[in-house]
Amino acid sequence: MEFAATVACIAIRSKAPPRCFGLVKKLYFCLTYGIKMRIKTGISIDKDLFDKAEKMARELGISRSRLFSMGLQEIIGKQENRRLFERLNRALEKIYPDTEEEKHIRQMKEYHRKLFSSD
Repeated sequence: MEFAATVACIAIRSKAPPRCFGLVKKLYFCLTYGIKMRIKTGISIDKDLFDKAEKMARELGISRSRLFSMGLQEIIGKQENRRLFERLNRALEKIYPDTEEEKHIRQMKEYHRKLFSSD
């Protein structure tokens, strides 16, 4: 909250152009109340993927933006979980080293996971 107040004070003291005050007020509000700011972006995707996304968004009763955000959140969440899982495995390997048989089993499981993975 202190950061938001500081930003607002700097903008006022520096005699920022009036068009900046709207952004400063929005930033102050978002930081004060913990509300996430949204950023508008443009992406290029295949037409058939766009059509499927449009249809799914209609079926779910949400906007395309919300659908894309949900998809990104899921992908990012999966990636973060994979990284955490890998770090935990590395830590455990230091504590409990694998025997040769366990190494082969782990390699086979990894091979099968990649073989049948939909990623």
